[in-house]
Amino acid sequence: MQHDTSPHTVPVGGRTQQLQCASLVLCFSHRKFFQCYPQWNRFMVRVFLTRALAFFEGAAARCMLDNATTIIAYGTGSDAEPAPEMAAFAERFGFRFVAHKPKDAKRSGRVERPFHHIENNFYPGRTFDSLEDLNGQAVQWCNTDNAKFHRYYQAIPDQLYAVERASLGRLPLFVPEPTEVHARKVDTEARAHLHTNRYSAPEELIGADIEVHETYDRVRLFHRHRLLVDHPKAPFGKHKCVTAPVHERRWARLRPAVPSPEELTLRAVDPATALFCDALRKRHGGQALKAMRRLHKFWLDYPDDAFRSAIARAVEFRVVDLTHVENMILTAVRGDFFKLPSTKPEEDENG
Repeated sequence: MQHDTSPHTVPVGGRTQQLQCASLVLCFSHRKFFQCYPQWNRFMVRVFLTRALAFFEGAAARCMLDNATTIIAYGTGSDAEPAPEMAAFAERFGFRFVAHKPKDAKRSGRVERPFHHIENNFYPGRTFDSLEDLNGQAVQWCNTDNAKFHRYYQAIPDQLYAVERASLGRLPLFVPEPTEVHARKVDTEARAHLHTNRYSAPEELIGADIEVHETYDRVRLFHRHRLLVDHPKAPFGKHKCVTAPVHERRWARLRPAVPSPEELTLRAVDPATALFCDALRKRHGGQALKAMRRLHKFWLDYPDDAFRSAIARAVEFRVVDLTHVENMILTAVRGDFFKLPSTKPEEDENG
């Protein structure tokens, strides 16, 4: 069997995306299977090959490929060695990776030609709501295409597969879901980070070391072999914040913050000051304690008439900035309360 990838530009969900089209072809029957993924790494290679081998219900003894670094750790051609995790994956399914010589087109022809067939026969005329929809339609198309007569090699892939299937190795009785394990620490907001996305965790584990088990479409958090929460996987690199239903509104206040003594005193001054207190709460949230204490200090330090006048003007013009309010109070009492000149003193003759 032969495996390769090719970059394809595909409209998905009304937006054009650059996807990696991965294909696996059985060399004798020409039976093909392909899927598209937004990024391509060794984890996604294992995801794709697991699906492809399940589709073929078996594996050939060799998997021919180019010298892609997603599988090959070092070397080229006959000297190429797969990465340890990829070699272990191949051993589990009873095959081995074999890299052909660089620029040896004859050894990759089985898998290169289907990419042209996919681009010209699968994508045109189709619409895809999501990546899952695209890959679902790809499986249906493979089933249909493998049952058709192909003039290029004068045969029907499914009929040739009936002969080839006897030579394929059997799959293991249990095929585990490809999983990538990451070590993470729960941050101060009780979230674990993975590929720029953040996933909620129990708040009692803030600062604890946990394991994040990543599959193709799920993210599971474990602590000391105990499953904490199972999240749907957010798109790679989207800076999303994923919160489990059990963790929703855990930081929300169950009841409004109790007014501070300073706020109660200010609300008793006059209705305008009470409205200004509401505005401070809305802007700062909670008790707005720091802002309330500063406003209370204005009420204690400055004349009552100047304070009330400034607050009334602030409410009228929707001013919530306390520095601006203090400037209005100082403007009103300038020359009266502080006994300061209201204009700039003239310079004497000597300068």
